[in-house]
Amino acid sequence: MGMVKKLQGLSGLITVFIVIGIAGVFLTYRAGGQNTQQTIDNIALLQANGSYTLKDGKFVIRDGKGATCTVPLEAGTGDPASYFSDKAVYLSDEVTAVAYGGTEADSGITVLVSGDRGKTWSSTRVAEAGADHAETKFLGFLSKKDGWLVTAGDVASGSQKNRVFLTADGGKSWSEIGNTSEAYPHVVTGAGFASPTTGFLSFRYDIDRGPVVYRTQDKGKTWVKCAVGLPPELKNNNSYTALSPAFHGASGVLPVAMTDNDTGAQTQIRYVTDDSGKTWTFDKKSLPQ
Repeated sequence: MGMVKKLQGLSGLITVFIVIGIAGVFLTYRAGGQNTQQTIDNIALLQANGSYTLKDGKFVIRDGKGATCTVPLEAGTGDPASYFSDKAVYLSDEVTAVAYGGTEADSGITVLVSGDRGKTWSSTRVAEAGADHAETKFLGFLSKKDGWLVTAGDVASGSQKNRVFLTADGGKSWSEIGNTSEAYPHVVTGAGFASPTTGFLSFRYDIDRGPVVYRTQDKGKTWVKCAVGLPPELKNNNSYTALSPAFHGASGVLPVAMTDNDTGAQTQIRYVTDDSGKTWTFDKKSLPQ
């Protein structure tokens, strides 16, 4: 028996939603005049119908068109939910990648990357997780070369340490660029980058019911809270958890999990940006009908 996990685009609510998708449109960006790689349209991934499963003891990823690839990791005979709990998966036409490890059983954080839809893979041990572990992960790529990995450790009283890594060579090597421990050391629920220097971390609502998102525009040196306010039509007995933002050039989409505090029912709304996440506007069309 296998367990199929459906992925909801680039959403990331704690460890339930993991990054995966199929990209179909590409453009060229110049980040500070230094990069002209064709970039993946990560907004298109939000609508992709990808999934992964344990099938006959193998870790299999399936894209929205039904094509599959096998990840070269031992599945073992353990519980599937436990097996996938430490893994983040990313799938596009250009890059397939899996991040795993950082657990008590396997302290090393490792990323597997394939540029040919799973025919060949490269493996890089990114870092050691340390005492806080790093089971929560968010993984993505802007192009075949540029990607990001965010790991988050154990949660204690609503606090959680995180680490942000970037690659500029297709996952062969990763550099740790910082974290939000000084700015906002709370539970991470999503991550995404608009360029190699501009990135975002989303957090579970805390004292503030509204979406909490922090932005860096200097490659992780500093982090500033984004102004993601609640419009009048959303000011009711709900709580809002920001998920992983997705970008296509300067255009971006921020999915937000809206939870009814009375019933626990959850729906997804979204905010949009056209300036690389400097400002976000609520998309009224995303309200449930």
